Amino acid sequence: MYLRAGLTPPSTLVNGTTVDPQTHKKVPSVLLKPEWVTTANMASTVIADNFVPASQLCVGTYVAACSAAGIK
Repeated sequence: MYLRAGLTPPSTLVNGTTVDPQTHKKVPSVLLKPEWVTTANMASTVIADNFVPASQLCVGTYVAACSAAGIK
């Protein structure tokens, strides 16, 4: 979004480059590290980051599974 706005991204944000498929030039990029989400880390990832509130995830048939995983 920085580049589209004509701005230089902060150096603390950029951690790699990717190649633009049309220009074949390297573009500064933010490369995120994928993380598997399991019942063991659901509370410390998805819930903690407010990606999905526990109040929306832990409803209906999922209440017991959330309780077993320690998600409140």
